Amino acid sequence: MGERIAIIDVGTNSVLLLICQIEGDSLKTIRDETVITRLGEGLREGGSLSNEAMSRTAEAILEYRDLARRMNAERVILLGTSALREAQNSDEFVDMIRGDVGLELKIVSGEEEGKLSFISVARDPDLNLPDGLICVTDIGGGSTEVILGKGEEVLFHGSFDVGAVKLTDEFLRSDPPQEDEIAGMREHLEKRWAEIPEESICGMIGIGGTVTTIGAMRLRLTEFDPSAVHGLDLWREEVEGIFRRLISLPTLERAEIAGMEPGRADIIVAGVAILLSLMSRFKVEKVKVSCKGLRYGMAYLLKGDDQGVIIPVSCES
Repeated sequence: MGERIAIIDVGTNSVLLLICQIEGDSLKTIRDETVITRLGEGLREGGSLSNEAMSRTAEAILEYRDLARRMNAERVILLGTSALREAQNSDEFVDMIRGDVGLELKIVSGEEEGKLSFISVARDPDLNLPDGLICVTDIGGGSTEVILGKGEEVLFHGSFDVGAVKLTDEFLRSDPPQEDEIAGMREHLEKRWAEIPEESICGMIGIGGTVTTIGAMRLRLTEFDPSAVHGLDLWREEVEGIFRRLISLPTLERAEIAGMEPGRADIIVAGVAILLSLMSRFKVEKVKVSCKGLRYGMAYLLKGDDQGVIIPVSCES
């Protein structure tokens, strides 16, 4: 019969849910949802998660837990990333989830997050990856993971403290942003990639809400369709054109663009800047979109395709 599991990924900007059925070597997606809660909102200023952000996020986790139960998930696994690694009061949030939701929250390290993201790409039969060295970049709200690998072997991983929420808070004070703010952000990004090896890659794959939203905007989708966006090639010229349009508009007008994910318009400029900076760093003309990511990597791990990644998981049986 196999096993039905639910994996909830608690990020700086969003909470993501995957409910899947594992049967032998097969992994079937039953439900895949995302809600923006901004757990990391204001984290840069005070170093702590706000009560409002924690409450919003806990409510989303509770709703996803209940949905998983209604859909007969045998296990619910809860993983936290950048904001929870960084916040001074992350233990308070872990205790809140334990008490109010009844789940144990595992805060994954940057290295674990990167490896899970890479697995989600390397094991994906729909992406038609090249045989040589590839770069997987997972642009989150609080951090960006950059992983270089070949086949299923990770050769380099860097977890960089630049994400769409964090960069927006730090650099983009005006709406629409001013030229000096954009220039300062771009200069900051160029310096952050210094530790990435000077390697020629055969392809780049992008994960996260920034990249999937660019794909949806490129296709002018009125409703997000992962089957249309997943595996889509985004050319640098197209991404640059989207970036120029975004920085010319205030947030309210950006929010009206076809394909814009609700709640992402105020941070999308920083996210696209990260992607363009990495495309320039690796001298690539296109990036392939993946709608999967960490939660799928964990599902492959539980299926037995761990490739040496040992991550203890907390779950509800």
